[in-house]
Amino acid sequence: MNNRMKLGSVTKASTLIMTLIALSGVATIALADDIVTPPNRFSGTVTLNGAPAPTETVINAFIDGDSRGSVVVESPGEYEYLSVNGRASDSGKNVTFTVCGATAEQNGTWTAMIDHVQILDLTAEMATIAPADDLIVPNRFSGTVTLDGAPAPTETVINAFIDGELRGCIVVESPGEYEYMCVNGRASDSGKNVTFTVCGATAEQNGTWIAMIDHVQILELTSG
Repeated sequence: MNNRMKLGSVTKASTLIMTLIALSGVATIALADDIVTPPNRFSGTVTLNGAPAPTETVINAFIDGDSRGSVVVESPGEYEYLSVNGRASDSGKNVTFTVCGATAEQNGTWTAMIDHVQILDLTAEMATIAPADDLIVPNRFSGTVTLDGAPAPTETVINAFIDGELRGCIVVESPGEYEYMCVNGRASDSGKNVTFTVCGATAEQNGTWIAMIDHVQILELTSG
């Protein structure tokens, strides 16, 4: 009797071990499919509004709408070694780009374990703000900027919009601070809300665009 009970216990234990091993194998496969691999790198020319993008223009890269990398233009009309992070399951997906917040016409492809830099020339157009005779002196904004509860790091991109049109962008140069962000407008924009994004996330605070204002507006931005 005791031998039968022992045999039954051994059999159950063996079955349990085999089940755990099988489940472990499934988990391993799932993890392998989503393992983080070395980033893809992109370089090329970059054109904004028909001209070489100026220095300090920010290029952002996205996969499925998630921010995966950014780089700042250091030489007019060129960008180098934009690292785009991903995982094995991203292989074959489109990489979309923005140039100073404006969507680029070209897409890239994220490829797992690729061993060379991909050359991709980017072209983007910002929304036309107004005829030249309707433009007036831009508003300027400065203040602190918080992202996910902490001071926004250097190279964080802040974009400004009026009526959904991109009207200005700036790159954080000192953690948690932004200075003299120019927001373009026209006389007819006076009194309108200025909305902001910080690293693509909508800020909680809005500004007000005021025609012919002669001072910098202080606005503390919080996002995330």
